[in-house]
Amino acid sequence: QISPVTGVSGVALACCCANIIGLIATIVIIKNTGIKLKKPCKIKTVLKDAGGILKLGIPSGLSSVSFTLSQMITTSFVALLGDSALSAKVYFTNILSYVYLFSFSAGNANALLIGRRYGAGEFELADKMNMQLTHLTRIVNLIISLSVIALRRQLLGLFTGSETIIAISLGIFAVDIITEQARAVSHV
Repeated sequence: QISPVTGVSGVALACCCANIIGLIATIVIIKNTGIKLKKPCKIKTVLKDAGGILKLGIPSGLSSVSFTLSQMITTSFVALLGDSALSAKVYFTNILSYVYLFSFSAGNANALLIGRRYGAGEFELADKMNMQLTHLTRIVNLIISLSVIALRRQLLGLFTGSETIIAISLGIFAVDIITEQARAVSHV
């Protein structure tokens, strides 16, 4: 046994420990940098600021919730098809997470850059930057998707030698090209 972290309880324990260590590190960093955290003067100000944050955060959070919910529903349907289909979905999802990593990262960077431009009143430049990044991200996602399709057998071979699982997965990669184009636009 390589690690004492085994099973669901082991992973949960490791996650909790990592979160506690992260919290302690954050507190130490804040204390060492001299950042002063002020207590809010009025409860009205706190509620107003919290409302503004929630206005922006809830739609983003709902996107995450809907994605997770759709994955749960899809996985439950796929599980009804048997172990091979479920394994194929898991392997495909693992490979897919690398495919959309670029567009996800570009979308996060874009949010910061566009927000800055809009804040400065440079609306036309912000729109132009957004359109350029959307086109670039779609092209990069297409190239990555085509590369994955070309290497799909080798990539799936990293996870399994089962011809049944590989056969089930092969068709999904071709359909994913369309999904990745939409995902690129959504992320940006």
